Amino acid sequence: EEYNEPIEDIANNNENTNISKEVEPKEILYDNEESIEINIPKSDRINSDAIAIVIGNETYSSPDINDVSYASEDVETMRNYLVNTFGFREGNVIVMNNATLADFNRTFGNKQNFQARLYNLVKPQKSDVFVYYTGHGAPSLVDQEGYLVPVECQDISLLQFEGYSLNTLFENLAQIPYKSLTVVLDACFSGNTHNGALIKNAS
Repeated sequence: EEYNEPIEDIANNNENTNISKEVEPKEILYDNEESIEINIPKSDRINSDAIAIVIGNETYSSPDINDVSYASEDVETMRNYLVNTFGFREGNVIVMNNATLADFNRTFGNKQNFQARLYNLVKPQKSDVFVYYTGHGAPSLVDQEGYLVPVECQDISLLQFEGYSLNTLFENLAQIPYKSLTVVLDACFSGNTHNGALIKNAS
């Protein structure tokens, strides 16, 4: 398949920039030597005030909710990058495997109070904050909000009671006096998974 539309250098319109107008697809091969879990770059960077919350929800207690393959491995890989490449102190990377609703509330706060664990760890205007989540996300059929799905959730149709609201997450993070904030959500909020729908008619 070829793409024949001209590609423009939108960033700076630099006349010296050479960009091919025809792109031929290439086969991408992966092996263990090229895996992102191996050969993690090491740097001399030190970011001693940075704080990271790294969450991997892999094993769900309800038989109606599929597990998320490799979430635990992804969390460990992310931790290694933060420490070895980005200079985070190991003690400042908070890893949570199989987080419950109580874990989310304890870490990020709830609708009533944002001053939870993460807020208390941050040094005002000094801490870069990094939040990573891999696991299920889904929409509520009641309020149409997106929710992170805690591992003890039993009824995905009652997420407004059993899930952690994305709106609450972002509103509470906005109250933290961070130097910078990065949020990475490796989750689908359509209600679908690789193994089928989490909840019918949710998309």
